[in-house]
Amino acid sequence: MLAVFLLVIILVVLIFMGLWMIWSRHLLWWFLEFSEQHYYSGRVGGDVGLIQRPCVVVCSQTSILLAVLLRRATHRAVYVVQDQRVYSRWFKQLLWRNRVHLISRGQVISRQGKGVILLKQEDFTKYLMQTKETAVLAYVCGANHVRHADGRKTRQQLYIRLKKFSLERTPELITQEMQHLGVHTWDEYVDLLPPLTELWLSHAKLGGARLSVADSTGVALSYHRFLVAVMSLQEQLGPMLEGQDRIGVCLPPSVAGCTTLMVLLTLGKTLVNLNYTAAPASLQSSIEEAGVRTIITSHLFVQTLKKKGFDVGEVFTKSQIIHLEDVRRRINKLTLLQNLVKVKLFSFNRLRGMLIAPVSLDSVVAILFSSGSEGKPKGVELTQKNIIGNAKQAAELMEANGDDVMLGLLPIFHAFGLTATTLLPLIEGIPVVCHPDPRDAVAIGHLVQQYHGTIMCGTSTFFRLYAKSRGLTKEMLKSLRYVVAGAERLQPEVRQMFEEKFEKTIYEGYGTTELTPVASANRPDKPNQVNFKKGTIGKMVPGCMARIVDPQTHQLMPQGEAGMLAITGVNVMKGYLNNPSKTSEVVFEEDGLRFYKTGDKAMMDADGFVTILDRYSRFAKLGGEMVSLTAVENQIVDLLKDDETEILTVAVPDIRKGEVVVVLVAGSANIDQLKQIVNSSSMNNLMKPDSYFKVEAIPKLGTGKSDFTAAKKLALELVAKAE
Repeated sequence: MLAVFLLVIILVVLIFMGLWMIWSRHLLWWFLEFSEQHYYSGRVGGDVGLIQRPCVVVCSQTSILLAVLLRRATHRAVYVVQDQRVYSRWFKQLLWRNRVHLISRGQVISRQGKGVILLKQEDFTKYLMQTKETAVLAYVCGANHVRHADGRKTRQQLYIRLKKFSLERTPELITQEMQHLGVHTWDEYVDLLPPLTELWLSHAKLGGARLSVADSTGVALSYHRFLVAVMSLQEQLGPMLEGQDRIGVCLPPSVAGCTTLMVLLTLGKTLVNLNYTAAPASLQSSIEEAGVRTIITSHLFVQTLKKKGFDVGEVFTKSQIIHLEDVRRRINKLTLLQNLVKVKLFSFNRLRGMLIAPVSLDSVVAILFSSGSEGKPKGVELTQKNIIGNAKQAAELMEANGDDVMLGLLPIFHAFGLTATTLLPLIEGIPVVCHPDPRDAVAIGHLVQQYHGTIMCGTSTFFRLYAKSRGLTKEMLKSLRYVVAGAERLQPEVRQMFEEKFEKTIYEGYGTTELTPVASANRPDKPNQVNFKKGTIGKMVPGCMARIVDPQTHQLMPQGEAGMLAITGVNVMKGYLNNPSKTSEVVFEEDGLRFYKTGDKAMMDADGFVTILDRYSRFAKLGGEMVSLTAVENQIVDLLKDDETEILTVAVPDIRKGEVVVVLVAGSANIDQLKQIVNSSSMNNLMKPDSYFKVEAIPKLGTGKSDFTAAKKLALELVAKAE
């Protein structure tokens, strides 16, 4: 027995020595995968030949893993600048055998000409700006993925793209070139990833009994139970939807909504998530323009909408309606048990083969109709590549991890709700907890407390409701670590009220449906890194680049001057449905990149923080001058100093003046007193409104965003009555 034991020990030692001597490169890679708890597929692209001679690689980030990946692409030694950390002796020996050397910042100069030096951009700016060494820019994607502490090991794609930097070496030019390289790298990186249904399935298979989706009805499904629900529902819906490419969905954020979306995606269908808060004519127009023949909804939800004044049943009469309650009744317990056995026993590859229809990354995943805040809604086509890329960008921005719990509060007909709070957690393996009504502050508070929610996305309107709600307490939101506002401008008083009540900072972000939608956001500061500036929409997400351009010529505006905000990245939409001319109006190409003109007037500071000044469409021509309606609103709010009152300014035609400004006032303010305050102030006479009207509420879209079209219609009606 002892002899057998000794023989086993000797064999293990010999195998290890063999790996050490012959396959040390594989042994190092396996060890790094083990320590990171992920399987990695690494690739180096771009001008790979540049690292076959001594050079300095200026990288967006550095790590031993990336140094090893570069070493696999070159025959030269790689020196990586690494912060001081204690490593075991055998690990250092393993690195040495692979010609990967850890050096301090002070050793950078002495290592020039001896191999490939890998260091961060700020270190290059500090130590080697004037060096004659060949400088190579490198951008990394896939290193900042979601990490799960539960032992789940998914396959991650690492991609480094190289580019020679030959321009004059200034910090500004390096930053500009790195941003440009980042856009190209993200585009190529997402091409290496599988479709979003496969990303979801990999987590669903490995997640087991851990929580995947839950909602306020009390339904909570583990990863395996959610996968069973998708499989079972797919068996029923598949034959019913045969021959149809685009399927309408009228469901709230919920377990049922998540299940339905994933069923349709696994069938290879295109989602047409219908805005049930829109006007009937607008909703019907969306259905017809998208060519939707079948709509999936539920009896309960249709009745709930009817009680709130949205009778979608009348609009849906021309389409085939599938109610989920009717479909569920046809799924028996035996089917659920059989599918559970398959989930437990079948491999990922077998489940993929039987469940997921093959699709390309260029195929359209969803057609989302824009908010319609300024006119007729436009159908925005978002591809697999758009949604996967933007979900990955947003996850990196949020620094999402396996311990997070996402709050799914935003409607799935809105790009923010679909991408950021529904598909992102599903394809990254993060639990998502849903509630159908984002205005229901107390119920949301109970959900956050029950499931220890950590990430909350919302709008300024909704956060105002939460701050004013007496039933929503500070203790309920204690677990939140990142609160981000988008879809509309975050009002300063809302930020202040929320922070004073809950001791949580709201980080303002920005996006549009055409950008899938996340484009930028503020986030918490880090040592030696400023990530948050009040009043701005933050910096662009990784892989996005913003430019401030002339609205007509698209020429770049000088630093510090205002202009049209144009954004490029993997998240720029495919285009508008059936409307190539409208697409060409808002998308232009420059330097080989597709830019989307947002329609927002903005400025960008030297640190990359963007400030939205106004919408180009929200101007009134008064006395021959263009006056910002937002500026008028802000000045009135400052004069009023009343958190209980909400105002909105509208420009309406006038026979004598061409246009005049009308103010809609909702809340406790007295109209006569407000008018007196404004008229007696030092406010520019040109900007002083012509009329004031008290209204029950400022017109809103379902997302909480101001409905400018409805507001203008209301203002015209009130002006006509007053005359």
